[in-house]
Amino acid sequence: MKTICTFRSHRTGLALCLLMVAVTVAAPAAAQTGSAQLSINLKVQSSIGLVFNNNPSVGSQGFCPLGNAGSNAASLDLGSASYNGGDSLGCILFSQLGNFYVVSSAFDVLVTKSNSSSASYQLAAQISSVPPANVQWRLDQKLLSTSFVVLQNANNYGQSVTETLEVRVRNDVPAQSFRRRLHFWLRPIDQLVKSEFMKSLFKTIFRAVLVVLLLARVSLFAQSPTATGTINATLNNRNGIALVFDTDPSGITLGATGTSAVTVSFGTISAFGPLSAGITRPTVTAASFTVSTVFDVKVTQGGLNSNSYRLLANLATVAPAGLSYKVDAVTLNTNQQTIQNNATYGNDIAHNLDLVVSTAAPGAGGPAVGTPLTATINFTATAN
Repeated sequence: MKTICTFRSHRTGLALCLLMVAVTVAAPAAAQTGSAQLSINLKVQSSIGLVFNNNPSVGSQGFCPLGNAGSNAASLDLGSASYNGGDSLGCILFSQLGNFYVVSSAFDVLVTKSNSSSASYQLAAQISSVPPANVQWRLDQKLLSTSFVVLQNANNYGQSVTETLEVRVRNDVPAQSFRRRLHFWLRPIDQLVKSEFMKSLFKTIFRAVLVVLLLARVSLFAQSPTATGTINATLNNRNGIALVFDTDPSGITLGATGTSAVTVSFGTISAFGPLSAGITRPTVTAASFTVSTVFDVKVTQGGLNSNSYRLLANLATVAPAGLSYKVDAVTLNTNQQTIQNNATYGNDIAHNLDLVVSTAAPGAGGPAVGTPLTATINFTATAN
């Protein structure tokens, strides 16, 4: 069979001609065969991957959403926080631990593998730079540093692991923004073959085999696939000051003691009758009598460059007729007045509350009788 080929300069034309020639040659029904081999070379490498995911409880307290979740380069906003003011984000778990405040949020780490016989992996983490003094970064309660710290030694592939990031800040750390990059690193845990029969060999041979096994183990770890991921975490440390009232052992028991809004109930008072526990009557004169109790003020601060504070007080409204109020001998009115200068933070400081009652009759300058009388005193602590 004669084959006619028209050659063209275009490559597709040349390929068509060659194909026609091949068909022409193969046309006879002879028992001749031809064979060819196509050799393919490739190398499959084991690999592992790490991604950060939002925990199923994301949005609830202790589980803030990640930025760029589902990747190995996520971010986590820890909000703005202070020792006395808490955190600005509702998803942050906030607490006080001694003179530190603690903010924390949890997220999930998912590690998968491909073409690997590794049964589990080791997870470690580090922070990108040394934090300021009295600031700690922790993962699962383990203190982080610029060197890798092992978090877990035998995690299973394909199963999410919840990690809790925690930042602890002492209450005297100046206000600033803390921004750190957390690097995560993982390594497969491979099974090493152990042989007991080698114990029967001479010590010199055993030592040689032992060295080889150790070298093989180091080499194995060095060649094992690894995966890394980073989380950029940010926390703004705010300064703040807080004032609470505590019950003094020698005074009346405060209502809602330990808070910034308490009540002092003097009960029924008189110039000569019995008084409630914790109340004294230091003076009785023809014009007035005084009843007194003791309460404690505790002021704490965070992020301030201050060693002391000034305590001020004033009446919210004008005192009822026939009554006057004193704190530490300072007679109060609706204007702020200084009660104490250079008071120390963090300590319960006792203050006297005196109620001076006129002995005049009601309507003649004395107080109403048999009627509940109330007053509100505002206290302000100002950092020096």
